[in-house]
Amino acid sequence: MTQRKKPHQVYAYLNHDLKAKWAKLLKQTIDEQKEKLKQANRSIDALNQNEEEIFCMAYASTYTNHAPIIFHNKEWEKFIKTI
Repeated sequence: MTQRKKPHQVYAYLNHDLKAKWAKLLKQTIDEQKEKLKQANRSIDALNQNEEEIFCMAYASTYTNHAPIIFHNKEWEKFIKTI
């Protein structure tokens, strides 16, 4: 399994309730995340993707040594580590 495919497999494994919790968390935090990036003069384009794609990038960021700022969010990381 490649590193790119693993987060998608994890997302596919999530049940309806966990996907709903992720969607709710994302809705509650996405604007703050975009604002954080704007203040750092970073592009927010990658945050305009669907819930699955953002989950996958946040998942990868959670388990990497050098997380890119765009997908590093403590609330997202906390959620991901509980699944």
